[in-house]
Amino acid sequence: MEEFKSTWTRPSVLTPPTGTRCLVTDGDVIVIGTYISESPDKCIWILSGLTETDSSTFDIQGWMPLPKPIK
Repeated sequence: MEEFKSTWTRPSVLTPPTGTRCLVTDGDVIVIGTYISESPDKCIWILSGLTETDSSTFDIQGWMPLPKPIK
């Protein structure tokens, strides 16, 4: 069985390519997020499974690629 290994990347250091779905964390909770960047000045994270209120207080501390599905 293959193991998934990855490390958290800080968004202040490196952001994923636009349109990439990733695991994101605020240091406590982990959700799936999609990174969208129209320009270096304008970028957003769309977070899955959070209410609008939770999304507004979710401060992303790190991201990593999604694991590959089981074959």
